[in-house]
Amino acid sequence: MKVLALLSGGLDSATALWMARDQIDPSGDFEVSLAVSFFYGQTHRIERSYAEVLIQLYSPSHALRLQNINIPFDHIQANEVGHLLRPKLDPAEAHGTVKDHIGEDVSATYVPGRNIIMLAYAGSLCDSLGLDAIVGGWNAVDYSGYPDCRPAFLATMDEALTLGLRQPCRIFHPLTGLTKGSIIRRGLALGVPYEWTWSCYGPVYRDIGGMTTIVKDRNPWDGKKLARDLWEYIPCQKCPSCEVRAKGFKEVGIEDPLFTRLGVEPA
Repeated sequence: MKVLALLSGGLDSATALWMARDQIDPSGDFEVSLAVSFFYGQTHRIERSYAEVLIQLYSPSHALRLQNINIPFDHIQANEVGHLLRPKLDPAEAHGTVKDHIGEDVSATYVPGRNIIMLAYAGSLCDSLGLDAIVGGWNAVDYSGYPDCRPAFLATMDEALTLGLRQPCRIFHPLTGLTKGSIIRRGLALGVPYEWTWSCYGPVYRDIGGMTTIVKDRNPWDGKKLARDLWEYIPCQKCPSCEVRAKGFKEVGIEDPLFTRLGVEPA
C-alpha cells in the first residue's frame, strides 16, 4: 500500500509518520511514498521548517520528498474562530470557544474547512499519483475543539474520497483516540526526534544576534532562514497547543526535548 503522509512539523504528525513506517502495518506493506506540508497562512508558519528537518531525519537518503503546498484561506474572517489566520495570535483569546450545531465546544483557533480542503487536495494527489491512502496526526482526546479532527468526520471523509476518486483512498488516523502522553510514549519507543517538532501557535522571537555561533555550531541543516526558524523562535508556553504538549510530557515524566535543545526553561 502506497501512502501520502501529511506532515505539518508538529508532534502529532511526526508521530503518525513514524508509526506509518513501523506500526500501522508491521508486514511492511505500508510504504510512505510522499509527504505533504500545507501553508494556509497560519501564525505558526515556522512549523514548516520543522517539517523540512523531520523529513531529512526520517529519510536521510532523500528517498522520501516533502512537497510544500500553499492554500490561501484569505476568505476566512478571523473573528470568533480562525485565530490561527491572524497576523499574531493572542494566547488568552486563543483559549476561547464557541458552540457548534450539536452543542460541542469549538476552539477559537479552529480554521473552518481546513481539513476538508486539505484532505480533498491530498486525495486528488493520491488519485493522480496512484497512491492508496493518507495518514495524518489528527487527535480528538486532549484537545478536541476541532470538528474536523473527530473520528466521525474522518470516517466520512474516508468514504467521500473513495466515492469521489477513481480508486479507493483510505484515511489512516492512528492517534485519534490517544492522549498526548500516550502519543509521546509511542513516539519515543519509535525514536521520533521530538526536539525537532513544533507545536506552539504563537512563536516568540528571541534575538540571539542572527546567525551567531550558537546557530552555526548547532545547526546541521542548510539555509539561513531554516536555521533562524529552528533557533531564534521559542514556544510561548501560553497557547492551548503549548499547554497540551506540556501536559503530555509531564504525563510521561520527562522534559520536553524541544526545550532542552533550545535552552528554554519550562514555565
